[in-house]
Amino acid sequence: MRDPSAAPAARPPLRVVVSRGGHVENVHHVNYVVVSTDSGITDSIVDSGGDHSTAVFGRSATKPLQALPLVTTGAAAAFELAPAHLALACASHNGEDAHVELVTEWLDRIGCSVDDLECGVMQPFTKDRAIELAASGVEPDARHHMCSGKHAGFLTVARHLGYPTVGYSSPDHPVQAHVRAAIEELTTTRLDDLPLGVDGCSVPTHATPLEALARGVLPFAPTDSPPQPGDTATRLACAAISAAMSAYPFLVAGTNRLCTEAMQASAGRLVCKVGADGVYVAAARPETGQRFALALKVKDGSTRAAESALVHLLARRGIDLAVLDPRLAERAVVRNIADARVGEIRVLTNDVAEKPNTR
Repeated sequence: MRDPSAAPAARPPLRVVVSRGGHVENVHHVNYVVVSTDSGITDSIVDSGGDHSTAVFGRSATKPLQALPLVTTGAAAAFELAPAHLALACASHNGEDAHVELVTEWLDRIGCSVDDLECGVMQPFTKDRAIELAASGVEPDARHHMCSGKHAGFLTVARHLGYPTVGYSSPDHPVQAHVRAAIEELTTTRLDDLPLGVDGCSVPTHATPLEALARGVLPFAPTDSPPQPGDTATRLACAAISAAMSAYPFLVAGTNRLCTEAMQASAGRLVCKVGADGVYVAAARPETGQRFALALKVKDGSTRAAESALVHLLARRGIDLAVLDPRLAERAVVRNIADARVGEIRVLTNDVAEKPNTR
């Protein structure tokens, strides 16, 4: 049993302040929680701000958890998937050539096609990539969807276990039962008692408290320790997925994306994942101190504010991305279309401005 009295008192929510011409233009409030462990078995809250007990939809931030059945069912091994495939299963990618080509190869490997993907068709995630694709005369299809790697993973589980591939995105499909069980195991949360929604790519999205989401992400914190005799299949799967994300950060997001740039800068000490509507999770192994994980939610859903809060919280626990890669400090600058500096983004706590780290 965890002792609630042992947790530090919660701070107020973080405030991410966007200013233009020295005048405050937007203020975003961010609820967050950080958990840490010294044994890999027990964990505790070491920092929090705002409300971390109300359930929120983790959206795409839960993709590492959703990818667990791909490994634990033996599907990844059966189809001889590489770490690159596991990284793509966790991606909200830009639909760049590397992403689309790997999804295409993956579908062929399992005997499926683009027509089997139930994520729908969307323009590539970034404007630059959408313009590039349009200029080439290529019409986007489901492979360009940011979630196509996750969906290829679901199809792989269905193929391996002999389930129908049609309807794999339905909450009643057995593939989603495996996903649900994985999320419940890692977050130690009974999902029957919490809201269930439909994500943008048509699969179920489960609401959990931020605290539970952070605990669920903690097993993905990178480690340089070899597997131990007592490690469970779930722990080993988390380690494999974490290592894949660290090894292939470009596949997790892509050009000019914070997930990719943060993991590249951290050199194997961090995995992180954005979710829609202002959610972010991260799990890290700083050079000094204990492994930790965090989950945050911006109340108004701003992704820009979520990125700023993420980098701030990581720096506070020894993963200072702007020091690791000075180019990331540019993310704290607001620029206009002509690329002129017109403002800045700051993170404030307890009414005191703190130095921005990125965006």
